[in-house]
Amino acid sequence: EAAGIWYQYSTSIHWSITTMTPGSMQVHAVNSFERVFSVLCLICGMLFFSTIISSLSAKLNKHRMERQEVTQHLRQLHRLLRTIEAPTHLAVAAQKVAQDRLAARRRKRMLVDVRSLEYLPESMQKTLHYERCRAYLSHPLLRWWAAMDCKAVEEMCHKAFDFRSLDKGDVLFEPHAHAQRAYIVDQGELEYEKDEGGARMAREVLRGGAWISEAALWTHWYHVGYTEAVSA
Repeated sequence: EAAGIWYQYSTSIHWSITTMTPGSMQVHAVNSFERVFSVLCLICGMLFFSTIISSLSAKLNKHRMERQEVTQHLRQLHRLLRTIEAPTHLAVAAQKVAQDRLAARRRKRMLVDVRSLEYLPESMQKTLHYERCRAYLSHPLLRWWAAMDCKAVEEMCHKAFDFRSLDKGDVLFEPHAHAQRAYIVDQGELEYEKDEGGARMAREVLRGGAWISEAALWTHWYHVGYTEAVSA
């Protein structure tokens, strides 16, 4: 009681820390009520620290497994480049690009990357794909189709829709290539340049929501220009 307020305050903090950790100090219980209170504090401390340790262990294991997956892919690429005896500058560039793409893939998870979806019923998978793709059904043809037969549109989203991630500088398609699909820009920017006898003309920047080569949905179509990603 003769001790100052700061000494009492620091002693209480010291007791709290040593009660929840493997520490010791001179302050101890002197009656049943204090003994029960100390036991409860010990139990809370064990639960608290065990939860923190288990969470950290889970995150470290997840990070280690992701790093192992990346390392395995890079080793496979390295063995392939050695097998075909690729030039040094080409091998270094290929490994750098592959490492950047693998790191970007970890940040951008698609539906196809979630393996647990395989355990869901197919009807639920179709519904999830439809919900993921519904924002892109802005084309008049697709909106009319959705109004006429929603189930058919769900089937189309499940089997015909796919998501593709491009990095800066990636070419989506080139002139004279057969257009087998239409594209919708989700995020980032694409640059389209029309090909005029080998010269690139009529440059246009395409942003979120833009449609590309939608004519491939109803006719045989060949690309007449270049499309390249200008931002990821």
